[in-house]
Amino acid sequence: MYINPNNNFSENYEAKFKEEIEAIKNIGVVKQYDKNDIVLCEGGHSDFIFFVEKGAFRGFREINNKEITLGFSFAGDFDCCPISYIQDLPSKDTIEALCPSTVIKVHKMDIESRLSKDLRIEQFTNFMLSSYVETLIGRFMELKAFTAEECYINLLKRHPKHLALVPHMYIAAYLGVTKERLSRIRKKLGLT
Repeated sequence: MYINPNNNFSENYEAKFKEEIEAIKNIGVVKQYDKNDIVLCEGGHSDFIFFVEKGAFRGFREINNKEITLGFSFAGDFDCCPISYIQDLPSKDTIEALCPSTVIKVHKMDIESRLSKDLRIEQFTNFMLSSYVETLIGRFMELKAFTAEECYINLLKRHPKHLALVPHMYIAAYLGVTKERLSRIRKKLGLT
């Protein structure tokens, strides 16, 4: 879902849903991914979510033989292809590891069968989805209202430590600029 609770959620997020987050993580399986490993492939089924313990991931779609970067997930994020997970449809997204990463992978079937309703899992899921929608709206508005340089500065502010894990070509794709344009922006900001 490309949401980092450390950067996008209210301060009481962890306290409010700590029990639910731990319950979900406790029924999952720890998985290791190497750089460039595919976690979910377009056309596959996202019958799972994963919690990023360490590392970074990129979600993208291919349109007209061009990869369009949708977003990134870092330590503290839950990730999946939401429409595939919720509606049991083939995934439109591909999710790949950008570096050696560790996740806790949890299958939807296990969540539904092993976690009781009194854990407020449905409320937590709704919270996650509404936060994801707000993140997407924010990104849409940012791309409409700000220059590429301003969008990059905002991205740096939201993820000051995490962006070091993301190759510049993917940041450029996320911002909708060329690698050369991002390089000029970075040079202007004194980041090269």
